[in-house]
Amino acid sequence: MSAGTEHPWFAPRYRRIAVVSVCLLWLVIEAMSGEAIWQLISFGAFAYSFWALLIAYRPPSDELDQSGQDARNRQ
Repeated sequence: MSAGTEHPWFAPRYRRIAVVSVCLLWLVIEAMSGEAIWQLISFGAFAYSFWALLIAYRPPSDELDQSGQDARNRQ
C-alpha cells in the first residue's frame, strides 16, 4: 500500500468513501462525454482509489494495538 494512504486525513471512513465517490463521478462524466482517453484515466483513478482506500486500507500503524487490532474501535 502506498504511504500516501496512511496519511491521518484518510482515517475517517467517510473521507475515503468521498474520494472514491468523486473518482466514480469523474468516470461517469467522462463516459457520458465519450472521451476514451479520459475514460481510461478516470477509470484508473477510480479503480486505484477503490482498492487502496476501501479494500486494502489499514489504519496507520500508530493506531494499532499490540495484537494488530484497530485501537480506535475497541471499548
